[in-house]
Amino acid sequence: AKKKAPAKKKAPAKKKAAKKKAPAKKKAPAKKKAAPRISPKRGRSVEDYITELGDWRGELVREVADIVLRAAPTATASIKWGQPVFDANGPFCYIKAHPYHINFGFWRGSQLPDPLRLLQGHGEKMRHVQIRGPADLHEDAFADFVRAAVKLNRRFGDPSR
Repeated sequence: AKKKAPAKKKAPAKKKAAKKKAPAKKKAPAKKKAAPRISPKRGRSVEDYITELGDWRGELVREVADIVLRAAPTATASIKWGQPVFDANGPFCYIKAHPYHINFGFWRGSQLPDPLRLLQGHGEKMRHVQIRGPADLHEDAFADFVRAAVKLNRRFGDPSR
C-alpha cells in the first residue's frame, strides 16, 4: 500500500496588518488674539513728529500745519495712523511725510473745489496734494481746501464712520 504523503501544513494565515493610526494630531496652540495695532507715534504731538523728521520735510509739515490751523482755528491736531491728523467734527485732513515728498490729504477730497487741479488720487473720496518743496506750497488754495473740508464735516459728519 502506498503511503500517503504527509499533508502539507497550511502556511499560517497572514496576520492582517493592523491599520496604523495616524499619530494623534497635536492641537494647534490657541491663537493669540492679535494685539491691537497701535502706532509707535501714538501719544506724541505734531511737534514731536516734525522734530523727528529733522529735515526739509519737517519744515514743510510745519508750514502746512500752520496753514491748516489758521484756516480752521478750532480744529484739533493729533497723531493718528502714524501721522498728523486734523479734526473738526471728525478728521478732515492729514499730513504724511514720505522720503522724497509730503502728502497733504483730505478725507473728502473728491468733493473739494479744486480750480488749480492740485489734488491727486482716484479713490472714491480721498485726495492729496504732493509737496516736494516750498514751490509746491499754495497757501491760498490749501486754506480754501481746509475751509471747504471743515464745512463738509459740519454738514455730513465724521467721514471715518
